[in-house]
Amino acid sequence: MRPAGQRFATSIEPAPGPPEYLDFVVPGFAAMMNWEPVRAVLEADGTVTIRTQQVPHGRGHETTLAQAAADHLGVSLEQIRVCFGDTRTAPFGLAGTASSRSSSFAGGATTLASRALRDRIVDGGGSTSGARRPLP
Repeated sequence: MRPAGQRFATSIEPAPGPPEYLDFVVPGFAAMMNWEPVRAVLEADGTVTIRTQQVPHGRGHETTLAQAAADHLGVSLEQIRVCFGDTRTAPFGLAGTASSRSSSFAGGATTLASRALRDRIVDGGGSTSGARRPLP
């Protein structure tokens, strides 16, 4: 007998849990675990390198982080390079790569790092050229 109709399911992932969950399990540890280090570096050739402790494991993190950086810097995706897995240059963090945590935490951190880089570029450009011009 062949089943008729379509089936679907929904799920809600409680990660990383309620806001107070980690402090309940390990008091004082939440501040360290809810922090994600990402660095945005403007290279000499005008490209941008995103340095992250996250290591892609088949969920598209490299593309996600590159898109976030490109969007916030106003550059093409081809101008962004995501550097991971290099212990000499990757920023240190405690949580590491883990399931859906990677894209949400590192994506947000990439946004913040890209905005900070953009601000430094705009401020630096304004002081040398005499005019402040925002990036697109």
